[in-house]
Amino acid sequence: MNASAFDVTEVESDLLKGLTALESEYEEVAPAADDGGNYIFVRLGTFDLDRLGPDYDQDETVIYHRFDRRALDGDHYGFVTVKRLTIDGRYPDNTRENRDLGDDLRDVLETDETLFWSRRFTDEVDVTGSEDIKRVISHVRRCLEYPWE
Repeated sequence: MNASAFDVTEVESDLLKGLTALESEYEEVAPAADDGGNYIFVRLGTFDLDRLGPDYDQDETVIYHRFDRRALDGDHYGFVTVKRLTIDGRYPDNTRENRDLGDDLRDVLETDETLFWSRRFTDEVDVTGSEDIKRVISHVRRCLEYPWE
């Protein structure tokens, strides 16, 4: 993984293998930000919202997932959409605009138009091997398809 946004030597090796596999399969995947502590943000890419079930007020969004750099099966909690996604003017369940957990990403992107989704990847996916990290894409899609928990 090309790590211009964070130091790869501080990312647990199996997690780094998983992120590298994700990057090799999806061309938009890239390091994005480091929170200076235990978490890194990885750009997953641009998602076409018109192809999903709910009728979002926006057409597309760029998504960044927050990964716990300490362990493959760590607390990979939350993702950020750049554009505050709404459906009929309402934010999806368990989301918050400009949540503090996304401060470092907002600083790097120089935007205040973010929505933090409080969703835990490891609640839905049993991460036991590096290849399991690639399932983050389907996890995010599922969250976007079913925004009302």
